[in-house]
Amino acid sequence: MHKKQHLKSATSYQQGFTLIELMVTLAIATIIVLIAVPSFTTLIKNNRIIANSNTFISAISLARTEATKRGQTITLTSSNGTTWDDGWNINRGGTVIRNYEAFDAGTTLTSTVTNFSFDSRGALSGASSLSFKLCDDRTNETGIEIKINATGKPASLDYSSC
Repeated sequence: MHKKQHLKSATSYQQGFTLIELMVTLAIATIIVLIAVPSFTTLIKNNRIIANSNTFISAISLARTEATKRGQTITLTSSNGTTWDDGWNINRGGTVIRNYEAFDAGTTLTSTVTNFSFDSRGALSGASSLSFKLCDDRTNETGIEIKINATGKPASLDYSSC
């Protein structure tokens, strides 16, 4: 009896990747990651400063709303009484309504005032307008300027020199 021998045909294919194909793929992936990471870091920092701006504007809006709702003067005060970097609070006659924590390290919020108030109509008390500069740890980069007009309405604008 003869056993049939099975010969592999010349048309059979190998499955998998060669080492060279794998190395080329890894090299291309590395180049793509090295290009994308700096842009991604900038995107994260830009989103963080916008989120911080929105937090401060929300606090301003809450203080203004509380003033009109209660029919009393409501004050926004820096937590340490000298700078806004350590956080701030909304209060009525010294009684704290809401506390806000400081922003992440490297983020600064500066102004010429350490507190301001809204009257019972929601208008800014004692000033025709106020301005705050919100900057992060990037030097010579764009920050955000937050302005409050005489009626008490806050607005944010790009600010070009931090």
